[in-house]
Formats: sequence, C-alpha cells, structure tokens
Amino acid sequence: MNAEELKDYAEFRAKCDSYLIDTLFKYDPSKVFTISKIDPLPFQLQDFLSLYDDLKAKDHLRVLISYETGLGKTIVAGLVIRELVLMYKKEKHRDARVLVLVPPMALEQWRRELESKFNLSFHSFSNFGDFEQNLLIASMDTLKTDKNYEYILNKDIIWDLVVVDELHRATAKNADGSGGNQRYRLIDLLSDRTTHFIGLTATPHDGRTDRFVARLRLINKSVNMENYRDFLQNHNFRRLKKEVYDLDGKPLFDKMVFPEKISNIEVSREKRTFYQDVEVYIRNIYTMSSGNPRYGLLATVMTRMISSSIPAGLVSLKRRRDRLVANQILNLDDEKYREIVEKINDYALGYFDEIGGEFQDVVNDIIDSVPKIKDELETLNRLIQEAEELIHQKDEKLERVKDRIKFHASRNEKIIVITSFLATAEYIYDSLRGDPEFSGKVYLVTGEVSQEDRRSRLQLFLKNGSVLVGTDILGESLNLQEANVLINYEMPWSPIVFIQRVGRIYRYPMKRDVFVYNIFNQYKIDQRVLEVMYNKIESMVRDFDEGSIEILGHELTEDEVKKIISRGYIEGIPEAEKAIEEKIEHAEEIYNKLKEVISITEAGRRYVNAKDLIKDPISIFEEHDLKNLLKFAKECGIAEAHVGDDIVYARCNNIQMVKLDVEDECIKCIIDKGKSLNPTPVVYEYKYTSPAWVVLVNYYSVNENGEKEVIWQNVMILTDREIIPYEKIKSYSFLGVYNNHFPDFPEEPGFDLNKGLRNIINTIKEIYDTRIARSIRLIEERKSYVDPETREFLDYEIQELRKKLNLKIEAEISEVIARVYLKGREDLEDDLEYLKRKHEVEMEAMKVVKEYEESNGFEVMDVHELDPGYDLISFKGDFEKYIEVKGLSHEEDTVVLTENEFKVSNNNIEKYFLYVVIDPFNKKKIIIKKPPFQPKEERYITQYLISIN
Repeated sequence: MNAEELKDYAEFRAKCDSYLIDTLFKYDPSKVFTISKIDPLPFQLQDFLSLYDDLKAKDHLRVLISYETGLGKTIVAGLVIRELVLMYKKEKHRDARVLVLVPPMALEQWRRELESKFNLSFHSFSNFGDFEQNLLIASMDTLKTDKNYEYILNKDIIWDLVVVDELHRATAKNADGSGGNQRYRLIDLLSDRTTHFIGLTATPHDGRTDRFVARLRLINKSVNMENYRDFLQNHNFRRLKKEVYDLDGKPLFDKMVFPEKISNIEVSREKRTFYQDVEVYIRNIYTMSSGNPRYGLLATVMTRMISSSIPAGLVSLKRRRDRLVANQILNLDDEKYREIVEKINDYALGYFDEIGGEFQDVVNDIIDSVPKIKDELETLNRLIQEAEELIHQKDEKLERVKDRIKFHASRNEKIIVITSFLATAEYIYDSLRGDPEFSGKVYLVTGEVSQEDRRSRLQLFLKNGSVLVGTDILGESLNLQEANVLINYEMPWSPIVFIQRVGRIYRYPMKRDVFVYNIFNQYKIDQRVLEVMYNKIESMVRDFDEGSIEILGHELTEDEVKKIISRGYIEGIPEAEKAIEEKIEHAEEIYNKLKEVISITEAGRRYVNAKDLIKDPISIFEEHDLKNLLKFAKECGIAEAHVGDDIVYARCNNIQMVKLDVEDECIKCIIDKGKSLNPTPVVYEYKYTSPAWVVLVNYYSVNENGEKEVIWQNVMILTDREIIPYEKIKSYSFLGVYNNHFPDFPEEPGFDLNKGLRNIINTIKEIYDTRIARSIRLIEERKSYVDPETREFLDYEIQELRKKLNLKIEAEISEVIARVYLKGREDLEDDLEYLKRKHEVEMEAMKVVKEYEESNGFEVMDVHELDPGYDLISFKGDFEKYIEVKGLSHEEDTVVLTENEFKVSNNNIEKYFLYVVIDPFNKKKIIIKKPPFQPKEERYITQYLISIN
C-alpha cells in the first residue's frame, strides 16, 4: 500500500482499536488480569470475581482469605487492590488510598510483586510523612510501636483499603485484660480507619475459638461467638492444596514429595565420646536443677546446638561457661575486677570472646575461688577443649549432606539447607564455599545479613546458584519454589516452623518433584520425642491438611517440646513419649471440632456470577494490542512512538509514556485522540459486497423491575445481512480506501438486528449454561459426603446457580465508530469457486474433529460464529480444550492463523489446541499442535503462517 493508504488504514485501526481497548478496560471484570503480568489459576479467578462482585455491590468489602501456604493469597489480594485503584479513578475521580501491612521479612517481596505483577508502585513506610502516600506498604512490627500507633490514633489518617498479611499474628487480650499484643491493638485501630479490609492467613484458627473470633472481629466488628459461622460462610475464602486444579483440570500439586530421614550416621570414636560426655553433663544439670525449669530449658538448648554441629556446640558450651562466670564476677566487690565488670555490663552478659585473654584469666580465678561452680566450670573447659579438637576432624554428618547436595546439583536442581543456628549455617556455608564444585554457587542468608544483602543473595541464588544455606529466617513468607530440595540440617522443635520451611518450596508453580531430607538429634531422648511428633505430622498432613499441623503447632510449641524432653531426661523415655502423645491427642480433638467450621468455609465458595457472563468469548487486550495501537498512532500522526523488541517509546501532547499500560497517561491520551479521529472509509475483501459500519454495542442486564444496567460493551461490524465481531476483520485483506459516496447508516438494517445480537447472546449463554450445569453437578456430588448443615448451604448454592440459567440480557447499538466497504468476489467465478471449496473443506474438517473428540469421550460445542479465537470448546468433566480447526486439501498447504487466533493461543497455552485436518473428505489425517507457535512469517495485515512439520 502507498503512504496515503497506509495513513488511512492506520487512522481506521487507531480509532477502532482505541474503542475496543477502552470498552474492554471499562467493562470487563477480568481486565485486571490482562493489565497485570500474572497467569491466574481457576480458583484465583473464581474468588477474585466473587470479590469483584462484592466490591461493586457493597459499601464495605471485609473478608478473610485463608488459602493454605503456597496457593497465592497475595495474588488475589493484589488483584483486588488493582481493581479498587481502577474503580476509584473511574467512579470517584480520585486516587485510592491503600495500606498493606506485612511481616518485616516479606515487605520487599510484597512491594516488588505489586510493582512487577500489578503495575502498582507502593511506597515503603519509614517516617510520619509517609502516611501522606496513597499506596503505602509497612512492616507490621514497625507500625505497631507506641510512637507510630499514637501518631495514627491522634491524626485523621484514613484509608480506602487495608490489607493485613499473616493476620494470625494478632492476639487479643483475654477476658481478664491480660495477654494480647501490639499487633492486635494496631490492626484494631486500622480497621476503624478504612472502608474495605482484607485479612490474609494460612492459619485461620489456632485451636482457641475465642481468639479466632477476636481476629474475625478485626475484619468486621459485628462478629461474635453467636454469628461467626455466618461470617465464615459468606466472607471467608478457604482453599486447600489437595483440592485445587489448573486450567486443564489437573491437580496443581501433582508433584510428589519424597521425605527421607538421614540416619545411621557413623561418627568417630572421639566424637562419640564427646557426645557421651556432654550427655553426662546434661544429666547432671537436670539433677542439680531441683525442678527449676530454667536449667532444664538451658540443657535442652545445649543438646540441640551440640547435635546440630560441633561449631554450634562450641558456641553453646562457651556461652554457658561465660554466663556462669559473669554472674559470679558481677557479684564481686574487688577493685581488681572493676574494669572487667564494666566491660561485661557493656557486652550485656553476651558471648565474651571479644573481651580477650583478660576474661580467661578471671575464669581461672573464679574456678579457684568459688567452690560452688568449680566442678561445672572444669567440666565445661574440658568439653570446650574436646570440641575445639573435633572441629578439625572429618564431619560425617556434613559429608552425608554433601553427598545429597552433589547428587541433586548434578541434576541441575536447586537445594536449600536450613538450620536453627547461626554458627551451624556459617559452618556449612564455609565448607561448601571451599569446595571447588560449588565455588560461586552457594549463598548464605541469616538474620546477621542486611535486608539489602539478603535480597541480592536470594536473587543470585534463584538466577544461577546451586545451594542456599540459611537459618529459619528463610521460612518467613518467601517464595523459593525454584528450588525443589530441602535439607533440614536438624529438625525444628516446632511443627509450624517445619511446615513453613517445606512451604517455601512446596508451592505453586512447582516444576519438579520435591525432596525433603530430615536429620534428627544425636541424643536418644530428643530423637525419640521428635520422631513421635514428626510421624504424627506426616499422617495428619496425609489424612487432613496443613491446617491440622497449625493446630498441633499451637499445642506443641517449642517450649512445650523442651519441657517434654526435659521430662525425658529426668523420668525416662516412656514418660516423654506419653507426654507428647497426650498433647497430640488433644490437638486432634481440637482439630476434629474445627472441621465443621472448615467445611462451612469451604462450602461458601461461589461460582460464575451473572455479571461475568461474557468474559470468556471476548478477546482480551494485552501488550501486543497496545504496541499495535502505538504503531497506528504514529502512522496517523496523533503521537510520537517507537515500538521495538526491547524499547517501546511514546509521547502524546508532550506526555511521555512511563509504562506500556492502559492506565498510563500517555496511553490514555492516545486512546482519547484515537476515538476522536474521523477516518476515511476503507475497503476490505469479504465473501460478499456490502457497506458496513463499525459500531459500539451495549449489553444490558435487566432485573425483575425492568431496570437496565450496562454490563459490557463490544465493538462489532454491522452489514445489511449480519453482525461480525470487529476482531474478525483483522483476518481479511485490506484493499485500500473507498472513494465513492458512502451510504448513510440505515435506520432499518436489511436484517433482523435484534435477532443477530440474540444469536450472539444465545451462543454465549449456551457456554455458560453448560458450565453452570457442570457446577451444579459437582455440588450435587459433594452433598453426599458433607454434614447436614453444609448440605443445606449447598442446596442454597444450587438454587442460586439455577437462577442464573434464566438470566435476561438485552443489547443495542450505541454509536457508529467508523465505516467499511466490504468488497465481494462474485464477479470472479474461479475465485468464488475457490472460496466455496475452501469453506467446504473447513466445515468438513470441523465435522472430523468433532467426531474425533466425541469418540474420545468429550462433549463438543461449536462457537466459531463468535470468533473468540478458536472454533470448538471440547470438555470432559472439568477438563476443557479450546480447539482451532484448520482444514487443508493438501499436506503442503499453509496454515494461517489470524491475529486474534494467534493472540488467544498465547493467552491460553495450556488449554489451546490447533487441529489441522489433511484432506478431510478422504484421508481425514489429524495433526495436533500446541502453542506457543513459532510463525514462519508475519504479514502487515497481521496473520501468522504456522509450520506443522
């Protein structure tokens, strides 16, 4: 085409595409997915649409999202935040004020994900001035301080939405006024200062119903012990790993978890003697303690550290010795000790290596002058000397761990090693770093590492590292699923910590099976108590879900486990086993009581809402469409633009584009200018000759009172015979500019306009009616194994779904956008025969594919008239396929995808299938291809030539 024709074509596309993008952005509730860089899962989409519905219909959205760890609570929360921001700009003509409150370790990850996935730039809180920011993210532990709490309390600071991550960390005061924490106090205040509130937690219930209800009251002040079940039924979104599926109907967590105990570690004679000497010392501590629990807890910590690693054990032994001596020194009133006493005060009774040799001199003096502690100090000095000698010997435990690491590293798998102790983490890291096999590929993350260094080390590990070594700071709200191997260098004494560790890698999306290696304590009493606990954890996860472990964790806290192990040293292993089994039984009783509450929560899921009726058949817009719009805007002169593979630049009315985003001020300017264009009528090749008009169609929902509400708009092409989706014109050949007089828009089209629109609506309704029917069938199946109260609720759900089968929708043309002249080829008999033959081949190919799918047990629905980017929907149960059919007379013929088909294939990679039928009248050979497709050629009037070989 010449330069003039190119400009006319660009004006036509710029105007029509501007309308299309604008209407989809305004009226499609799933637009948040298209302008966010995420790939929503079915349950996330379903829950978001329910939340969207509430956001539109209610003055206050106050909900709890209690997905199990790793299911994407933050994704759903981000979608709601994004939607609220869009809604306030559109309807209230102002910026929404949003506060996100998160654990300290998770703050930077939250901020980055909101930026990268939702194009939301949140400011991190650091001082009072930051409260002026509309989008603010803050550490819960920073904001809960008295200074910040008092400032919020005394200032008129309000938000439109507050999101609180890990809501379970908030604990209310008891009835007598005792207990409670600053987090609860802060969130209680924030709840009063916001219109909307979302609480996030993987552990909605800790076994104490009063505390649980108190947390729910943070979300909605009207919740109490009598009505909290009603709140859960309607306002809690609960999802379990074992119940969620991907777009193909496959379980999301289909990868296997392989737990393995690393045991029978043979140690040297010297090390075995050391462990025995330590055990004798520990038993003496218990004997001397006379029931004092402080000494018992001290002893259990020492056995943990010594069993973890010799370096950690050495730290523990020195710390005990130093504290013992320091307590005596601080009581001395001798002039010669005054300077060392001042230094000890400076070091706050910590670890005194820093003080140097003068401290050791005092230790020697104390041993001689204080008979009460002389024996213990001598024992400690002997054990310290033994440990210092053992540090230089071969470490059998570390060598076994290295064997596992090397095996998985050889398979290009990423490994995480977690320990409870800093000294052990540094020891493992130093050993691996010194191994040439891991040089430059091992990273260390502990509480001693700055936030900035932690972030950079994690990024380096995820990018090209092999091993990440760290303490339990790695278990706090981090997404590390790129790794699939976890080594617990020693077992944590808290079930919750264990689940948090595994949850860092056992989360969606997982690409490999998960391997978890567990190493138990060297000491028999410690080992037996932990074995009983972890055997129960394994069976509870298998029989129930991870929530059951949270209940167990609140019953069996780390302090409780320490007490039970202390009891084992004093009363023997059988008594320790009995004590831990009693705790486990109590936890199971609590969990069984909670199952009814959990079932109510799970039954409260909502299904496809009527207002979301048209979200599937429409063609969503994406970066590709915005880039095309920039190209057309440049060609017709309404903006400066450059669109390259790596660099995209645009400027409109001196407004420079910041992001390729429909909300960007420059993009808005281009859309507004595009909609105001008055393009010359253009000519496209079509199957018949006719004037045509690109029109904006409004779709209305009609309630029982006859009131109408626009629920969707779409751009269509109207001829005197039919209505054609605008997207379809992109597959036709552009022939030039129409220079003759264009007829006026007909007051009465040459066909039944309402009937044409009804056909589209009916096709859409058929799709959704089928899906709603399937939802009803699935609910009916669930009714057979739930309790009566839940069954009653499910009956209500079925009743509500059946109402949607009779949804009433009306449509009408709102305005004419542009004019098109469709030029048929009736005057060319050969060409007409060719087009007729091509159509027959396509229809026969559709027939062949339908028969093929039905023979494999699929139900098939023909949707090609809607032109959603595919021809058929084929489904079996919950598994759905979008099938584009191409019929070829000869195998050497070319497969051509339209711009819309190519785009939809990329948006639905898991569900999209290309069925190419060779010679459908005779051979009926079917070739099945999956995206992403690699085009052989891209044409200016965008089509893609696809290789099927």
